[in-house]
Amino acid sequence: MLKKTLLALILLFAMTLPAFASNYAMLAEDLKTIEGTIIIPIGEEFLIDLDSSSNLRLGDIVTLISPGEAIIHPVSKEVLGTLDIPRGFLSVTRIKSGYSYAKPLSTETKPQRGDKVVRFEQAPARIIAATAGDTETIRDIKGALPQLHWLADNATESALMTFQLEGNQLSILGSENNLLYQYAIYDQGLSAIQSAPVEADEASPKNVFSIDDSETSTGFLDAALKGLISTVSTGKPLDGPPQNSTTKALHSDWNSPAILGKAIGIAVADFNGDGQSEIAVALHNQLVISKLTAGNYQQLASLDTPRGAKLLSLDAIDLDRNGLPELYVTAAVGGIMSSYSVRYENGSYNQHTPKTRWYLRSVELPGEGPVLLGQNRGLRGEAFQGKAFRVALAGNELVAGETLELPGGNLYGFIPLAGIDKEPGFAYLNGSDRLVVSDSQGTVLWQSEEVYGGSLTILESDLTGDGPADVLNFMPSKLSASADGLLLVPQNYGPRILSYWRSFDNSRLAIFKWNGTEMQESWSSGTIAGYLADFTVADVDNDQINEAVLLIQTESGLIKKQAATAIRSFKLSQ
Repeated sequence: MLKKTLLALILLFAMTLPAFASNYAMLAEDLKTIEGTIIIPIGEEFLIDLDSSSNLRLGDIVTLISPGEAIIHPVSKEVLGTLDIPRGFLSVTRIKSGYSYAKPLSTETKPQRGDKVVRFEQAPARIIAATAGDTETIRDIKGALPQLHWLADNATESALMTFQLEGNQLSILGSENNLLYQYAIYDQGLSAIQSAPVEADEASPKNVFSIDDSETSTGFLDAALKGLISTVSTGKPLDGPPQNSTTKALHSDWNSPAILGKAIGIAVADFNGDGQSEIAVALHNQLVISKLTAGNYQQLASLDTPRGAKLLSLDAIDLDRNGLPELYVTAAVGGIMSSYSVRYENGSYNQHTPKTRWYLRSVELPGEGPVLLGQNRGLRGEAFQGKAFRVALAGNELVAGETLELPGGNLYGFIPLAGIDKEPGFAYLNGSDRLVVSDSQGTVLWQSEEVYGGSLTILESDLTGDGPADVLNFMPSKLSASADGLLLVPQNYGPRILSYWRSFDNSRLAIFKWNGTEMQESWSSGTIAGYLADFTVADVDNDQINEAVLLIQTESGLIKKQAATAIRSFKLSQ
């Protein structure tokens, strides 16, 4: 009885805490104050002794502080502190290892060597809300960030930080209207979509898909990815990234607004024939098509799933050879496959082929280019059954062709890989999510110690017909490879308990190449907050340069978890 009473009191106390104490803890942590010192002037900028290890970000506002009158205890005479006075503000322009550059935001701000700076201390800030009903959210944001100088609505002073509330999204802009942080807002709190990037110490890399091995004898990516190559730990992380990894994070160049829903798959191509790339994103319950041009993100269409269907995978291929790729959606209703295609015609996106009871995946086969493969769903709770087979389009019908011998037992977790031997070999994820390399005959040449991949997309089987799923399987993660043997592998970090439960909070994308005896990791995106559901390499922003395009899912909420999906792109060339 006593234990129950204590538990009730604890819960009651927790419920009476201010909302920002828990719901906005992420915001408070991201924008917490950090103390530093002016080192020396460099031209019109100044070096400060803060870097990314202090959670400093590009565009952050640092306040130049002058110590004011001492605060002395009237009884003990102890000096409790000083009434610090802000005398100017600087914006972080470059971040290096051990120091950063900051530029004064006013000609009247004249820092001196040894002056104290504090990030965000008394920085003028203003909140702009799209609706009048955001009063409670505004109160919580201000309560989480008491170090800022919040301007009244009628104040004439210019804000150095602007908090924009629009729908379920909070965007924080800097002094030059640059995006610093972005969050999805839920009833239970926030989920990060984007934080201001940390600048790499060196120049950006060249395109990783056009690398000349002759440039170096010690590593095929050394020249191409200068400043981003990592010496990765050889440990075996099962629940998180290597603690002693020296991987440098590559900042994302673009982040989409949040879309509520579970992330499934992504494809980027010119679907409507306008000469520009469109972005197709499969969520568990809808297909969203959008475009990014000159930094402007526009949603073009949203297609609900057929009644009762759950999306499992998304691919794009021009199967009818008319110059416009179609979207192939792998879906299921309960334990029955119900896949279909979507194409752009007559000014809109519509379902094109009847539903088929196959898994579908587009993959590039050596000497052939992209082909569409299919595979049957297994019986009695098995995810896959039989061999994969080619799929062709006959009119509006998908028809099965000849079968193929594929490693790994399914058409998803494998990819043909050049450079293994005289004939291309294969890379695939085995049943325990180890990365495996085999030759063209299927002989295993190497297997990783670490686990890779990791999917949260569930295949459900109701064997008894009573409603709830009796067997749960997870969709295998996709791999990708270039024509010259670069292997792109997703890696999600978190617990994987048997085959029926897993949780991923962080992830990364890694690039490998075969060195003759084993796969050698040569580049990593660095750890990314959230679950990496799918990725592709494409010109997502229509600037004629390919980017790595990642589909990231985050979750928020203390009690009821809600999934939010965002697209992140990383420049791979300059």
